[in-house]
Amino acid sequence: MEISEYETLSILLDAEADPNEVCFGLTLLTQRLLQRFLTLTPAKSAGSARDE
Repeated sequence: MEISEYETLSILLDAEADPNEVCFGLTLLTQRLLQRFLTLTPAKSAGSARDE
């Protein structure tokens, strides 16, 4: 079973890894926040009224 990057980061942080540890060019904490933000932000559709 393959786990997502978010799950991997959660496991590391739950295991008391240093949130300032750099992974993939960003800190673990930043990675986790980005993943959460991207999950909660709806994608824009090509015909969105917001684009006007």
